[in-house]
Amino acid sequence: MAAMIPRNKIRAIALYFASQKGAPGQSANPKLVAAGRKLFMGGKIADHLPACMACHGATGRGLLPWFPRLAGQHQAYVIAQLQAFKDKTRTNDPHAIMRTVAGKLSTAQMTALAAYVHTL
Repeated sequence: MAAMIPRNKIRAIALYFASQKGAPGQSANPKLVAAGRKLFMGGKIADHLPACMACHGATGRGLLPWFPRLAGQHQAYVIAQLQAFKDKTRTNDPHAIMRTVAGKLSTAQMTALAAYVHTL
């Protein structure tokens, strides 16, 4: 469908979506959110896992152009992207930063991080 959009309209569409306000989601599992917050804010030193906030900001709003917004993203989307980085099927990360980080995450950690960023 996007291929049918005239090039001169793409910028207007992108600006429209960029101007939309994100809304935090809610999670049914506060313990999972707390575990995700701990990883997001502090990483896990023993596993050489950096804090997500170091690149994506403490509020998850991102540090563009290199580190995108995570705040409010749907849990399933976040898990899928982390898994794609881990599997190296997503490779658009400069210097393989996310492939390296995601490669250290367990499925449980991905799930916790996704639950947390959804609430931001």
